[in-house]
Amino acid sequence: GMGGMGGARGGVLTQEQRQQIATALQDNAEMTALNTKLEAAQKEALAAVMAKDASDATVKAKLKAVTDIQADIAFLRYTKGVKAVIPTLTEEQKTQINTGTPGTTYNSLFGGAGGMRGMGGMGGMGGRGGGAN
Repeated sequence: GMGGMGGARGGVLTQEQRQQIATALQDNAEMTALNTKLEAAQKEALAAVMAKDASDATVKAKLKAVTDIQADIAFLRYTKGVKAVIPTLTEEQKTQINTGTPGTTYNSLFGGAGGMRGMGGMGGMGGRGGGAN
């Protein structure tokens, strides 16, 4: 996907910082469980969309279930990886975070479409092991 490791395309983190986050989350049982849950929620959302009698309320509820899991994944990334990297940011990186494109910056910290494991399911590829290399 675009950006490989957590948004390397114009992402604010250095390779070392991205690697530190990746290593912190490697083989994390909670992350694995969340990715499995995410995949199941995405399948349910797709099924809801494809249902002949799809109601907006049902589709919205299924989409909300997906984003709730994505929020849990982003928070786990924060507590296990991002939090430790924040003190290592240079003044230039802090400026980039404060003035850069919010979406790109957010994805470089928390993963995103095609980002690191965790949000890897957004492109329909499934959440498991998305873009670790």
